[in-house]
Amino acid sequence: MKSTLANTNVTLLMEINVENLRDNFNTDCKSILKLLFEYGYSLEEIEHCNYTRKTHLGDLSTKLKDNTMIICKKAPIKH
Repeated sequence: MKSTLANTNVTLLMEINVENLRDNFNTDCKSILKLLFEYGYSLEEIEHCNYTRKTHLGDLSTKLKDNTMIICKKAPIKH
């Protein structure tokens, strides 16, 4: 997965379940966001009630609740 994140320009659509990460994997969403930021992704939260409205997630101070949909985009890789 790290190779894919580092070497491709893939766009990801993720659903993060905050409680499931905590209860079943003993982690939080910040570790996932941190990994994506480290690989150069910009993240936007997609509002469940309105798919055209997006909130830019600029850093790890963002508090995610319940189930959160995130679109992750990366600038094109120059070879």
